[in-house]
Amino acid sequence: MSELEQAQQNPATLADQPLAPPQPPSQCCDEPLLFAMRDNYHAFSMPLTTIMGCVAIAEARGILPPLPESWWVEVGNAYNWPIQQWQQAGAATLQPASE
Repeated sequence: MSELEQAQQNPATLADQPLAPPQPPSQCCDEPLLFAMRDNYHAFSMPLTTIMGCVAIAEARGILPPLPESWWVEVGNAYNWPIQQWQQAGAATLQPASE
């Protein structure tokens, strides 16, 4: 079985409760929210930063419809996330390989 097929056979799902830091991110840690996840083999967390990076990449690839630029600016300013870098990473994967 390929690695992709193995990954598809082991989907992550949300656990019963998301894990939020007890204090604001600036006082506690860099993540505003951690999602408690569970797959077929173990429990783990996924930070909101990772999810938002995935959304930005999917949007850049055209898999998700575009979100308003003002929304991205507001989110980027609120959390100081590298949104433009994520979007560029998603767009870069669409470029043809150089010969």
